This record gives sequence, structure tokens and C-alpha cells, in this order.
Amino acid sequence: MRALSACNQALAQARSEQELLDQICDIIVRLGGYRMAGILYAEADEEKTVRPMAQAGHDNGYLEAIQIKWSDTPAGRGPAGTAIRENRICVITDTATDPQFASWREGALKRGFAAVIALPLRVAGSPFGVLGIYSGQRGSFESSEVELLSEIANSLAYGITAIRSQEERRRATAALQGAEVKYRQLVEQVPAISYLADAGALGAFHYLSPQAQAMLGYRPQDCTSNPFFWWEHLNPEDRPIALTEDSWDEGRPFQLEYRMKRQDDREVWIRDEGMIFRDPETGKRMTRGVMIDITKQKQTEEALRQSQQRLQQVIRVSQIGIFDHDHLANTIYWSPEQRNIYGFGPDEVVTLQAYFHHVYPEDREAMAVAVRRAHDPASDGLFDVDHRIVRRDGDIRWLSTRSQTFFEDKGAARHPVRTIGAVWDITERKHSEQALREAEEKYREIFDHAVIGIFQSTPDGRYLSVNKAMARMYGHSSPQEMVAMVTDIERQEYVQPSRRQEFKHLLEEQGVVRDFTFEFHRMDGSLAWALVNARAVRDGQRTVIYYEGTQDDITERMRLEAQYQHAQKMEVVGRLAGGVAHDFNNLLGVIIGYSEHAAGRLGPTHPVTRSISQIKQAAERAASLTKQLLAFSRQQVIYPRMLDLNKVVGSSAEMLERLVGEDVKVTFKPGAQLGLIKADPGQIEQILMNLAVNARDAMARGGKIMIETANVELDKNYVQQHPLVLTGPYIMLTFADTGCGIDQETLPHIFEPFFTTKAPGKGTGLGLATVYGIVKQNNGYVWVYSERNEGAIFKIYLPRVGEVESSFEPGPEAESQGGSETILLVEDEAALREVTASLLETGGYKVLTAESAPAALVVAREYEGRIDLLLTDVIMPVMSGVELYDRLVKSRPATRLLYMSGYAGDQLSHYGQFDPRSEILQKPFTRKALLKKLRAVLGS
Repeated sequence: MRALSACNQALAQARSEQELLDQICDIIVRLGGYRMAGILYAEADEEKTVRPMAQAGHDNGYLEAIQIKWSDTPAGRGPAGTAIRENRICVITDTATDPQFASWREGALKRGFAAVIALPLRVAGSPFGVLGIYSGQRGSFESSEVELLSEIANSLAYGITAIRSQEERRRATAALQGAEVKYRQLVEQVPAISYLADAGALGAFHYLSPQAQAMLGYRPQDCTSNPFFWWEHLNPEDRPIALTEDSWDEGRPFQLEYRMKRQDDREVWIRDEGMIFRDPETGKRMTRGVMIDITKQKQTEEALRQSQQRLQQVIRVSQIGIFDHDHLANTIYWSPEQRNIYGFGPDEVVTLQAYFHHVYPEDREAMAVAVRRAHDPASDGLFDVDHRIVRRDGDIRWLSTRSQTFFEDKGAARHPVRTIGAVWDITERKHSEQALREAEEKYREIFDHAVIGIFQSTPDGRYLSVNKAMARMYGHSSPQEMVAMVTDIERQEYVQPSRRQEFKHLLEEQGVVRDFTFEFHRMDGSLAWALVNARAVRDGQRTVIYYEGTQDDITERMRLEAQYQHAQKMEVVGRLAGGVAHDFNNLLGVIIGYSEHAAGRLGPTHPVTRSISQIKQAAERAASLTKQLLAFSRQQVIYPRMLDLNKVVGSSAEMLERLVGEDVKVTFKPGAQLGLIKADPGQIEQILMNLAVNARDAMARGGKIMIETANVELDKNYVQQHPLVLTGPYIMLTFADTGCGIDQETLPHIFEPFFTTKAPGKGTGLGLATVYGIVKQNNGYVWVYSERNEGAIFKIYLPRVGEVESSFEPGPEAESQGGSETILLVEDEAALREVTASLLETGGYKVLTAESAPAALVVAREYEGRIDLLLTDVIMPVMSGVELYDRLVKSRPATRLLYMSGYAGDQLSHYGQFDPRSEILQKPFTRKALLKKLRAVLGS
């Protein structure tokens, strides 16, 4: 009874099924005095095994070691299996002898199990397990004991059932609570408002999920507190749908789309999906559902609608034809644009036969092949063909047709079901392509036959293409050879690689380069100059992909420009030299005049006379230098005559031999039947002397000078090589020596005044400059050919004329004498005017003086006597000597004229050549020269 009471107490206090099972086994063993107690559950598996759940007492692994089943098998015919299978109490009073227990006897006896009872545990009358009790005394488990243990087993079964029911209720409650939490989380997490509201037009909300805040901008309580919230925020245009809600059936789902105003006045599109039901408690019609924000969907639909409209407009505007061929129904749809392209009417039936009838005859076969290929189940169904058609009106048009054929089924059953495509009228494009091809052919012809180079090159220095002219410019045999051989333009072609870098920089910065020049290497090693115009071609990312442009060989032009610049420089220097010579002549005239005047007054025996003579000689040497400057500047007054150059050179040979010395041999080879030139013989002698002196100084150890003359004809070929030269007949004077020669750096400067390679004090630098000036003054040309240590050859070309030779032998010199005539002296330099007047007076002449031409006219007007001669400077301020005489001779026609000038310039004659109507006295002059010239003019 104690055990039963303890078991009942355990039943009341147990917190779990396992705790109850363990306590019952312990109570039975501890208070009932049994050897062992165990509880086993019947498994519903295929083998009907019995699983131990709890045990107490002297078990020592017994229940785990034995195999117990509740099937009708040897393993199931023991007390536990029999109690479960037959739903009855099974008692074994002697485990040592009972045959029913034979299978488990050995293990039981080892543990002192003498008797055993198995009591079924039932729920609703059906066993689900067994309470097994093992006693250490044979014959145990009498009827009264069995009745008590049976009560314990029944109570245990009830307790297990009660605990299970309680646990089931707890799990169900927890599951319900978890489901509610999950449902709430689901409702609150989905991007939609869950709601409960009255059915009808007003639709007062009873519940809204928190998503209302995000979707509408209102808190759920703001919506539920206002019974008119839904109606007030519904777009007025959508309210009619609310008025029909009362007629909707209960239990049938509905779906609405409408607009609502958010708190920020923006409009949101709502899809309302729900159901009307009747509340079982209140009997009211209610609505339960979800509100989904479909604003973006509506915007997308609107954008799609507009896009479709635009597409339709584009199709109409661009005249793209659309067609749809249903193979199963054998029908063909052509859009209005498609019909217009082919010239079909709106109601004409379109068939494949009609379609092919309008295909251009020469294109039909190719079109048929392409169509069959596109309809072939083994193909991808693509069709892309350009072809011609003949419209109903006979017009031939080019079309581009593209389509896709769709198939059904697979393998042998695969067949075409639909073809959809588009058609473009590409007639204009085809005409443009044809025109482009013709233009490309013309461009290629121009490219190949252009006289200037055309190229495409990469920034890294490779040629992509060049034309024939470009290849020839560099000395390549073909454009292909040039493209293949040149892999680094900067290194292989540019004389100055930095110019290539500059060229690339300009193209990168400006995009174009105009009139860019550089020096380049030809294949034969020679150097040449090029002028380039180019542009940079860029891709879509503005990256330069190549350069293209034209290139012209300007080597000859550069040479001509250099020679022209040199000629300009010589002209400027000549003008400067002429001006300097004129000023010096005035000064030297004063010095010479006063020297003679002083020496005349002092007499030859005076000790100062010798010093005065040295001053005069120095002034005369200086005057010779100014004459050379005037000769260089082509402003020297000359007396040209018809000359035989052979006679001039021949008569000068002895003088040249004395000039160069015995160590230099002079030879002269006169040209046969030499023509005549028109020149001043003194200037020719000056040329020979200057060249001889120059050659002598170049042959320190002696050598040879060879002079030669010849008739030559300068033709166009010569002129092309020597710019500034005119074609025609010339006399060539060749002057060659065997001296040290002239290097290439010095050669361009030898005709410049004051340029010299001699030591200081050894030369004036005017010798060759004078030669250059004389030749140019006589419309000739001079060229020099020389190399270091190879001597020099000067070739002078003077125009050949056909007139009779003039005599230039000088007559006997007349003695200077004075006179008594009246002389009007005009000179703007006061000192020169004063000394000249003094010299004239010593010669017996009466002298009237004036400092300018206007003053001279005043003197002439006021002087009543005869004025026999006007002695005037040529170049003066305000009015020149020429203009003065022109005015004076009108009132005094008998007055003779004598000019005096350091140079005459354009005031006296063209390029300083003597005008036969005038006489001139070259400054600076001596008293003797003045009186002699004056007497000659007055006596003529």
C-alpha cells in the first residue's frame, strides 16, 4: 500500500513523462521490495519491437541485452510481448522452469530474477506498453498482489496519458502562439497593407497593418480613427467602383485597382485583393484583404504604352513594313506600311505566290533558297536578305527583309508555325552605297596617282597605308615596301626626332597640324624636306587611333627660299654699305680738299707739307674702300661699253701676274668666237684683281690660277637648279685656283661684306663682296664650287649682247687748268661746301654757294650775272640735284651741269649706270680732278 500511495503521489507531482516513468520504477523496487522494475513501450514498426523506457533495481543491462518483441514470434512470446499482444497480465512464477521464459532464462537467473509479471499499460483499452516487475522469490505474485500491481499499472497508464495530453495542449498552444507571431510577422513584412474594414462605399477601417505608414504616409491608427478615411482619400474618378461594393457576393474574391492620395499629396496606385464575409458575432458584412502598391507597375505600363505608341509612330514615319505569316492557318498579315512598300491595296489578299511575283526576276532564286533555309526545321529560323522588288507601278526598289521563324516540337516532328519579320526600303541607301563605291574608286585612283604623298600612320610610328607618291618621296619601290619596312617613323625617317614628338603633341592638343615642316632621310641616305598637313582620327572614347594627312617634298622650295633670303640679306647689307660709303665720301672729300689747300699754301719745302701729304694719302686709301662698298651695293657710277671679255682678261694678265707673285702660275684659255658683254672695263678688272688676291691668299705655297671664257646658253634645266637666274645667252668667265678651298659652313657667307676668314689686319672682307656687287650690277650671276683642300672655282655669267665692240682705251690725259667762269656750288655738307669753294677760287673761278636746292634757286634768281655751271650734290634733303637742275635750266638754259656724289642712286640713273646727258664727279675728289672735270664740262 505504501508503494501504491507513493506512486499516486508521483503521478500528481511528475513534471514530465520520463520523470514519471523513472520515479514509478524506483518506488516499486525501493518500497515494494522487488528485484527490478522496468517500463517498455510497444513500437509500431514492421518488426513490432519493444523499447525499454525506464528501469530500476538490479538491471545490470538486462533490458538492453535481451531482444523483446510483441509479435507472435519466439522473441514475442515472453511475458512482456504476450501482455502487449494479448492485452492481458502475464505472470511467470518460476523463471527457472517455465518454458515460456526459456529465451530469457539465463540472463534472468544470473541477476536473481526468480519470478516476473508483465502488466499492460492501456489507453482507451488498447495497450501501448508494459510494466515489468521481477521478483527474487519463486511463487511470487499472488492474486492480491497482482490486483495491487494492476492498480499501479492502470494509474501509471492514466498518468502517462494525462501528461501526454497536457504536453500536447502545451505544444498546441505554443504552436498556435508561434503561428500567430509568424503570421503577424508575415503580414507586417510583406510589401502590402493587410486590412479589415466594413463592406460598402465608406469602407471604414477596423484594422490596418503597419505598412500603411510607408505606403500612404499615415499611421494605422490615423486610418482606423476616421470612418471616412478610405472614401476621402480615394481618387474621385475611381469612387464609382466603391458604390458597387454592396452588390458583391459574400465569399467570392474580388480585385480592384484605384488611386489614393498620400499624406504628401502624391498619388499612389493600389491593387485591392480581398473577400467580403459576414461577421458571425455582429452579422455585419465585412471586407478582409490586402492593398498592394502598384504605382511602379502602372508607371511601367504607361511607359510601355507610350513606347508602343512611339514605336508605331516610328514604324509609320520610317515606313518599316511588318509581316506575320501563320504557317498552320496559312494566312499572312501585312501592315499598311508593308502594303505601301509593295504597292498593294488595303484589301488585297496577300499570298506567298503574290509575294514572289513581285520579287525582281534575277533575285527570285536566291530569295527562294533563303526562305526554304529559314523554314527548315534544322535551321535557326533567321532570314536576313537584301533584294529587289518590282512594285505594281513598275518602280524597282531595294528592300532589306529580316525575319524569325518559330518552330514547335522536336526532332522529326519539328515544324514551322509562325514567321514574323520587318521590311525596310533601302533604295536610297543602295544608291548611296553605289555612289560611295564609285567615290572610293575615284579616291583610290586619286590616292594612287596623287603627286603629293598621302599617308595613314599610328601614334607609335607605323604606317597603315601610303600612296605611290609617298613611297617615291622616300625612295621606296612601292607603298607595300614602305609600310613593311618602316616600323619606327621617328627613328628611321626624322633627322631631328624631336620634330616628330612636336608633330604628335600638336595633333594630340589641336587635332590638326598645318604646314608642318621637317627634314627626313631618304633610302639612299640623302636628306630632304617635307611639308605635312594632317589630322588625328579618334574613336568614340576620344582616343587617337591613327593620323592621316598629306606630305609634300619641299626640298627645292626650301633651297630657293634660302637663296632668296640670302639675296634679300645681301640687298639690305648693300643698301647699308652704300649709305655708309656716301657719308664717308663727304668726310673724305673735306679731308682731301683741305689737305691739298694747306699743302698748296705752305709749299713743298715746308716741314708740315710731308705730314699733310700723308693725311691726303690715307684719305685716298679710305676712298678706295668706299668705292668697293659702292661696287658691292651696286651704287657705283659706271661707264658700260660693249666689250670682248677675252681682250679685257688678256690685257690684265700681266697685272695679275705681278699681283699674285712668282709662286702662282696664271693661265688663260680664251673662248673661241666669244660674244660681247656690256660692262665697265674698270669693273671687270676689279673682279679679276679681287679674285686673284683671294686666290693668292689661299695658296700660301704657290699654285695655279686658271682663267677661261666661253659662250654658254642657260636653259630651263639650269634655271631649275639655280633660282633667280633667267634663261638666255651668257658669257661665262671661269676663275679657278688650286688653293685650300672653302668648307661648306663658310661657303654661304663668302659674299657678305666684311666677312673674312683671314687674320685681323690681313683683309677687309670686301673683296668677294665687291665681285658679287659688280656682277649683280651688270645683271649677271656668280656661282662658287669648292671643297676643303680642293681649291675653288668661280663661274661668272654676264649677259651676252650682239652689238659692235666699243673702244675703251683711255686717251691722253689733259692737264688740269682753271678758268674765270661763274660756278653755282650746291652742297648740304658745310665743311665740304667750304673746301670745294676754296679749291674753285684757287682755280680762278667765281663761286656762288648754297646749302640746299631751294637756297640755290633763290641765289640764281637774285644773281643778275651769268651762271656758267651748276656744281651740285645729287642726294640732298627737300630737293635732289636732278630736280634742282630741271628747275634752274628753265630760267637759265645756257647753264652747264656737273654732278658730284659719293653714289648716284636712283636719282641719277638706273642702278647707278651713267646717263650720257649728265656728267658726274665721283666723291671724294682732288683739286686736280675737280678742275680737270670742270674744264672738260665747260669746254664741251
